[in-house]
Amino acid sequence: MDVVLRLWVIILFLSVPVLLQAQEQQMEHTPPDSVKSTEFDRDATGATSESGDKLLDSLESRSRRSALYRFIYNNIVVKDSDADSLKDGRMLDESRNYELFRDRTIDRIILIRGNVFEGDTISWLTRAANNLHVITRENVIQRDLLIRSGDSFDAEMVIKNEQLLASRGYIAEANTYVAVSEEDSTKVDIYIATRDKWSISGDAAIAGGGRTMLKIYDANLMGFGTRLSVESHFNWKEKSYGGTRAEYLHPNIMGSFFSGRILAGTDYDDSDLLLSIEKKFLRPTDFGAGLTVAGEGRLYYMLYADSSISVKRSYVDIWGGRSVYFDGIRSSVYYAGRFNWSKYSHRPDVTPRFNPAFHNFAGVLANVGLYREKFYSTSMIYGYGYKEYLATGYKAELTGGFAWGEFSDQWYAGAHYSMGGVTKVGNFSGSVVAGTFIDTRDGEWTQSVTGVTLRYLSPLLGKGRSRVRQFGQISHIRGWNRLGGSNEVVAFDPETGLVGFKGWAAGTTRTILNSETVVFTPYKPWGFNVALFGFGSLGFLGSGAFSFDNPMFASFGLGVRFKNEQLIFNALQIRLCVIVGKSGLQKSDYISISSQPRVDGMRFTPAEPGIVEYK
Repeated sequence: MDVVLRLWVIILFLSVPVLLQAQEQQMEHTPPDSVKSTEFDRDATGATSESGDKLLDSLESRSRRSALYRFIYNNIVVKDSDADSLKDGRMLDESRNYELFRDRTIDRIILIRGNVFEGDTISWLTRAANNLHVITRENVIQRDLLIRSGDSFDAEMVIKNEQLLASRGYIAEANTYVAVSEEDSTKVDIYIATRDKWSISGDAAIAGGGRTMLKIYDANLMGFGTRLSVESHFNWKEKSYGGTRAEYLHPNIMGSFFSGRILAGTDYDDSDLLLSIEKKFLRPTDFGAGLTVAGEGRLYYMLYADSSISVKRSYVDIWGGRSVYFDGIRSSVYYAGRFNWSKYSHRPDVTPRFNPAFHNFAGVLANVGLYREKFYSTSMIYGYGYKEYLATGYKAELTGGFAWGEFSDQWYAGAHYSMGGVTKVGNFSGSVVAGTFIDTRDGEWTQSVTGVTLRYLSPLLGKGRSRVRQFGQISHIRGWNRLGGSNEVVAFDPETGLVGFKGWAAGTTRTILNSETVVFTPYKPWGFNVALFGFGSLGFLGSGAFSFDNPMFASFGLGVRFKNEQLIFNALQIRLCVIVGKSGLQKSDYISISSQPRVDGMRFTPAEPGIVEYK
């Protein structure tokens, strides 16, 4: 069994300033403009309140000594009214707070850019870290603005813009404050305050046989908001070199909202050469597009044979689409088209009805649909105290296409519906999907799949220093008319929810019920937030049409997560887990030390057309 261990000594060395939690930030103010920027480094008078309120409290402190900050603080309309609610984890529709500004025009947009560390403890180490860190540059924040001076004020777009800024890996938090302009009461000034994360970190993994990976990355290279990572692979037992991989990511090229990605390199099992550019749908009336050209090699696990084989392929993927908002239905209509081509140079054996995942093909897909998305603000869901954004809304989509296959041509038809909303008892979301290929020769339906997912997120429970949140999910997938070979059966794996399962089980129908209870504690050793969790999963997997006719497996356990929101790397997770089945104890990760990537909730924006995946 592979043992993956994050070498946190390396990470802490690279980000050692976090061991002393704070300092305040020195202020520099730039000349007035329609979009102004203020960069500051707090001093000892800074805030000591929790996460999202720290910046506001710092403004309050500064307001006692500066006319500029007194104006900002005294004219903030949306500030402390919801601060306690956010700290309590309530799910808030903050757009209601902006009703006062409807039909007004945006005058100035003032940017307030904060450094990494803050608080009421002065330390030479954190001061040195702030001096070493390059604060995100003004033009980087500006290029991510969905709003402009002269626009009509749109509350939902202001919140969406805040969510976009906070989603950048180098931004710890973003807050928006709105005030009526002193010069013209028909206009408003918008203050956007951001605070950086410490963006330099590292990663490491040690696998069985001595294979080792070391990685270093900067998620905000020189303050330009770009990410550069380099990783090296070697075997310390055999004293062999496995290769080096490098990746460069630009999230917004020249303010176009096109992201660019370059990936190149090899390791022991995999190789990549990839160039990608993509623009996602962001506004209700918008366009999306993307182009990927790549060659890759993978050591591919063949579930049906319980073995691995080297696979190499080249592919091209291009897509584009458009959305238009209709006020009468408060939704956007969208459509998109996609072309992709894939050719394998090394693969397992294939026949017309075996290993279709490795067939060479070219195909086109198109979709059309309706969607609406709105964000609620809350905290302590996937993060550890900073403001988070919970998407609500719906998406209804139909997909069709045609594939020119290696052995036969096929039509494709699919449908998707998802929705989510906030109630007094929590957040509910879910999706229903279905898709199938249809052979052009005889009309046979093949590789058909249906799936249902339901999710629940409770309000934040408890009134003491520790707060509790309950998570629940039910997922079901079933395949019909599946062919033979890889990707034609489903299994349990970390992505599909039966936590810690390491055994072998497969079938055409899988149902999983997950429950997790998370306790957000008040403890913050060396600046790391601590959350305790317990979980239980019940899974049914087999070839029976009905879930309860299939073999049952149960997973349960507990663990602890450590996360510092000021640092770029993922949470450290220590987990204990036991899995049982009809035959008794199952092979599992009894003890696991790993990173826990931040999980995004369900979104409802359109994307490139795609088939319903069976996995």
